[in-house]
Amino acid sequence: MSKARNISALSTVEAGATTDQTKADIDALGINGVNKNWVINGGFDIWQRSTSAAQPNGGFVADRWKGNNYVNGTFTFSKRTDATGQTFKTYGRLAQSSAGSQGARQGLMQYIEGNYLVGKTITVSFKARANAALTGCIVRGIIANQTFNLTTSFVKHSFTATAIADGANTRLTFDFGLENTTWHVDIAEVQVEVGSVATDFKHLTYAENLLACQRYYYKYDHSGLSDAVYLTSPYSAASHDGSLPNTSQSGAYWLPVDMRANPTCTATLSSGSASRVTSNGSVVVVQQSSSPANQAIYATIITADAEI
Repeated sequence: MSKARNISALSTVEAGATTDQTKADIDALGINGVNKNWVINGGFDIWQRSTSAAQPNGGFVADRWKGNNYVNGTFTFSKRTDATGQTFKTYGRLAQSSAGSQGARQGLMQYIEGNYLVGKTITVSFKARANAALTGCIVRGIIANQTFNLTTSFVKHSFTATAIADGANTRLTFDFGLENTTWHVDIAEVQVEVGSVATDFKHLTYAENLLACQRYYYKYDHSGLSDAVYLTSPYSAASHDGSLPNTSQSGAYWLPVDMRANPTCTATLSSGSASRVTSNGSVVVVQQSSSPANQAIYATIITADAEI
């Protein structure tokens, strides 16, 4: 089917078409575009912080995805790349290694910036499975509560509803109601799109996905570099005898993409500690208040966090 086909003809096709036929028409018309998915890192490709770590309530591991637990328990969220026979290569695994006295209720959530979708008909879709049959799971936040069950095989779930407000930003939340035992849930290809049809998941290139994530969080790591971006002093070395106001030094580290807001930043230095780390969302400036004599100092790790 040519993409040049008149879009106005789509409504006629939809009137008598099956869901699969409608989805095929939408994809062929080119509506299946780069920006159709309002979820960032829905394929769980980007893990700037760590590829496996404890997932506390409100803590991030996979980029843009927060933990969301309500009852005590020990949880981890990790990157998986063993999706044999699937249309995806990576997915996220939420696992409980020990349960609280009342069992555990743990989930994931992502804030979608702004309320642009509120009032629109949207479709939430994803693929998920568990290590044992699991009932009473819920997807909510951006739509009214919708219940789904999990089996031991990846199954695609989709829900169409009107997007609802949740403060300044819209929230997509998954809740997994679980027994007082060890378990894990695997989730992949999470998508939120305008319309009443769950089209195929839009796979972005790794570079496109990384830049989208770096608008909210960025980690600079000196590891692997043969040289460094050194802090420098505005004062001459000969004047470090106290005749000038101080011996501070600083360095600028440019961010790969403008962040959504001025981030909160941290820096680890090769020697000593940073006295101040600030950013305007485009560049991070690291300052050390007193320069050690005869040492070249540089940042080994910098983080810039503008997450919602």
